[in-house]
This record gives sequence, structure tokens and C-alpha cells, in this order.
Amino acid sequence: MTEDVSPRSEIRCVLAQALHSALFALEGGSPLRSTLVKRLLFDPVLTFITLAVMVPASILYCIFVIIAATINPETKAIQWAIKAFARSWLFFTATRLAVRGTADSSLQYVVVSNHASWLDIMADFAAAPFPIRFLSKAELFKVPFLGWAFRAIGIIKVERRGGAAARREMNAGVQVAAERGHSLMVYPEGSRTRTGQLQPFKRGAFAIAIDNQLPVLPITIHGSFEAWPKGFWVRGGRVIAEIGDPIPTEGLTREDLNGLVKQTYEAVAETKARLEAE
Repeated sequence: MTEDVSPRSEIRCVLAQALHSALFALEGGSPLRSTLVKRLLFDPVLTFITLAVMVPASILYCIFVIIAATINPETKAIQWAIKAFARSWLFFTATRLAVRGTADSSLQYVVVSNHASWLDIMADFAAAPFPIRFLSKAELFKVPFLGWAFRAIGIIKVERRGGAAARREMNAGVQVAAERGHSLMVYPEGSRTRTGQLQPFKRGAFAIAIDNQLPVLPITIHGSFEAWPKGFWVRGGRVIAEIGDPIPTEGLTREDLNGLVKQTYEAVAETKARLEAE
């Protein structure tokens, strides 16, 4: 298993650590390292910086991809902007991302990842060596700029209480993503965990993988729950995104669905346990 140690990654890690250290203004052994003081002083400051910088920056990124997609929906500038967007969020939340493993960037996948934080999306975007799009709840499409950008770049809308029409719309979005060479990212737990523990996987992502005969690629995220748990306060820290071995679906049918869910869940659970033990 390899870990991303590219010069750019190293520079981002150093800068993020510098931001982290500057905000802490702490040295080893200082009583200010207590969890209470950290949460009273550091977390509010980091949260303020994150929101003050990244909310307007996100609007600018959205405007950029909307314009780029209007001119040419296949332009590589969109992928550049998505990567930059993700890395900016990681930087300003003082999150240091380490990427382990890799995948064949010439293939398409259904990327399956555990979900403990908003930062998981940023970590997956930054870690994946290929273009990815994801399934998003319909409510986010109503947010100005964000929803417009989602439609422009092909993010797939999911109606939680939708019927046959909603499923047809989702399947059409999946097909468009596949035709454009995009892999699909799904969080099969359905929502972010509130405890940090891995939740049961739902079957939708795996049905998509089988129906489209796309391999399932597990990416296990570790550290994001501590860096930004479900809630308001940003805490920062080190996050690992480990890209696992792809699980083939060629020749599988819906009768194999439960086995595919189980195999992928076990792969993510085992990797998560190993990372937690390091």
C-alpha cells in the first residue's frame, strides 16, 4: 500500500500544518492542549476562518464551473476546479489529507466510501485519480449557486421519497455520468454517522454497479469524524483516504446483490479497524 507523498501533497500538508499550528499557538506540554481549551478557543476560530473564507470561495468555484460547463461540458477545467474546491476546504479546515493506494484512472467505478463527515466528500474528490460525480439529496439542488453548479457538472439528484419518476431521473443521471467517463461516488450508509461507527450499507449503490457492470471501488476514510463531526464546529486534524482493491461485478446479477454488499462492507470495515489501530 502506497501513500501520496507527491511534492504538491507535501506542500499542502506543510501549509495546512502551519495554519493548524498558528491557530493553536501551542507547544508540546502546554496546558492549553487540553480538550476543553481547544474547543473553547481553537474550534470557534477555525470554524470562523473556514466559513469566512470558504463560503464566498465556494460561490466563486460554483460560478466558474457553471460558466465552464455552459461553454464546454467536457472541459478539463471542471475537473481542475472540483479538485481545487476540495483541497481548499481541506486546507482551511486545517485538515491534512494522506492518500494511500491508487486505482486505474482509465477505468470507471462505483466508488463506495464510509461517511462520517462533510469532509469525506472533499477527501474523496482530492484522493480519486479519476473524475467522479456523486448522488446528492434533492434539497441541496435548491441552494443558490450550489444547486446550479450541481446541475451543470452532472451531480445526480436523489429524491428520498421519490417514486418511479424519481428513479428514472436518477438512472438517467447515472447513464449520463457513465457516458461522460465519470465514476460515481456513493455513501451507502445513507447519512453521516453520529457516533463514528460504520453503519449498515444500503443496497442502492451496488444495484447501480451491477446494472452498469461497473467495478465497486472501496475508499475508506479515517479521521474525518474527529476533524469535523456532524454539527457546526470544525476541529481539523489528519485524515487518511485509503483506496482499496476494486471488486468486479462483471457477470453479476441482482441475485448477487446481497453478496456484493457484504463483501464491500467487510472490506471497508476491516480497513477502518486497521487504520484506527495504527
